[in-house]
Amino acid sequence: MASYAVTALTERARWRRAQTERWQEKKFDVYARYSNALKEQIWITRCMCASSGRTHRDGPGTPSG
Repeated sequence: MASYAVTALTERARWRRAQTERWQEKKFDVYARYSNALKEQIWITRCMCASSGRTHRDGPGTPSG
């Protein structure tokens, strides 16, 4: 009976470690996709500003040109 309990606890700990590792990988993937989407949005915004004659140094309400 003690052997079964030790084996069950060991397997449970192994399973938890594996689950934690999988979640860490998923979390990293989500953070990477989020940062790529954010960079893309910044690039789009800078392109829109450049086409309207504004630069990234212009503040809100600053007249262009």
